[in-house]
Amino acid sequence: MTPGGRVVVGVGHDRVRVGRLSCETRAWLAEATGLGTTVVHVTHDLASARLADHCLLLHGGRLVAEGVPETVLTGATLRRVWGLPDSL
Repeated sequence: MTPGGRVVVGVGHDRVRVGRLSCETRAWLAEATGLGTTVVHVTHDLASARLADHCLLLHGGRLVAEGVPETVLTGATLRRVWGLPDSL
């Protein structure tokens, strides 16, 4: 965060509304970050999580992975967290 910058916390995990809010959320995130605002966005929506500069992946209240989305939100990591077989 830049000195004197804003921090905005957004929580969006209502699975029923994720599809409808996804476009609005993406537009809002792009605008906020373009203005130099630090955004802490809590979501289950992987598409909007992939827009982040930095991700924390939590499971059961514990930190599972941290870093850029390309290294955190991989198929292997998500399968491990969700308990899915490697063959998927």
